[in-house]
This record gives sequence, structure tokens and C-alpha cells, in this order.
Amino acid sequence: MLFAMKQVKLKNGRTAVLRSAGHDDAQGLVDYMHLVYTQTEYLNRYPEEAIDSAAKEALFLSGINQAPASMMVMAVVDGQIAGTCQLAVRELTKLRHRGVVSIALVSDYWGLGLGTALMQELVSAARQQGCTQLELAYAEGNVRAAALYEKMGFKPYGKLPNALALKDGRMLDEVLMVKDLTR
Repeated sequence: MLFAMKQVKLKNGRTAVLRSAGHDDAQGLVDYMHLVYTQTEYLNRYPEEAIDSAAKEALFLSGINQAPASMMVMAVVDGQIAGTCQLAVRELTKLRHRGVVSIALVSDYWGLGLGTALMQELVSAARQQGCTQLELAYAEGNVRAAALYEKMGFKPYGKLPNALALKDGRMLDEVLMVKDLTR
């Protein structure tokens, strides 16, 4: 599903353009993901595990843009990718009321309201698709993510122990959260 472009003002006065990513964005997204994976240990991949070719990324983008209820939104500031978020909705009858969301931002844009703006768009899109529940998981210790999700009305409902195995031997639990969209 494609996202209708819109602009949002960040707390630092700059403008972010929110839009769907196209084929021409593939290499930029590959570079962006390599960057964000170096900036935090809380994402589920290391930089060397990210998609490594524009062709693979373009194939992914084509699939998500053509999906009837799922979407990816890219935030661009001054021509640079600042963040992305995704809504994944299954097409199975018993599961299509549930959406799964994810988000990542370049660290320069943490604390500027971009995460909130992206999450608001995901919630709105999920409601438009008929979802009554949104779900997500974040790595324990990621206080920024926890604060954003709680602000957006997500509630923790459990933990997945040892969900992430870090190279240094530490194990991080994932906190599982849900948001009721019927209220």
C-alpha cells in the first residue's frame, strides 16, 4: 500500500517529508539501514546483516508497496533518509485485525518528534485498514522506544527472554506491547 506524501515540522524547525519509498530510493535505504544498525544495539540486526544490494531492496519495496494493507513510510529531511516505519497486516481472515509496527530513526533525529509523527501515521493507517489491534516488540533497555510506545498508548503484555543475542555475549529480552485500536 502506498502512503500519501505529507510534511511534518520537527522540534528543531526543519521539515520532514513522509512518503512511500520507490525504486529510486533503494540504494539510499540500503545505506540508511547500515547506518542505523551501527547507531544502536537495540535493532534486530548488525550492519553486516542488512540487505546489501539496491536490487534486493527494490524487490522488497515493490512487494510492500503492492501489498493491500501493509506499508512502509520513509521520512526524508533535506534530501536524506532520517527514518522509516512499517505496518504489516496479514491477509488471513483470522489475523487481519492485527497489525505489527516497527520503526527506526537515524540518531540525529532522536527526540525531535519524528518518531511520534511516524507512529501516528501507522496508527491512522492501521485503523483505515480495519485493524483493531497493533503489536510491537522492542529490546529491553531501549528507553527511548519504550517512552514513545507508552506515549502512543501501547501496553506491555509480556517478555520474550533472551530474544537478542549480542556479539559480546549479552542477551536482551524483548518487551511485547499491544495497542487496542477500538478505543
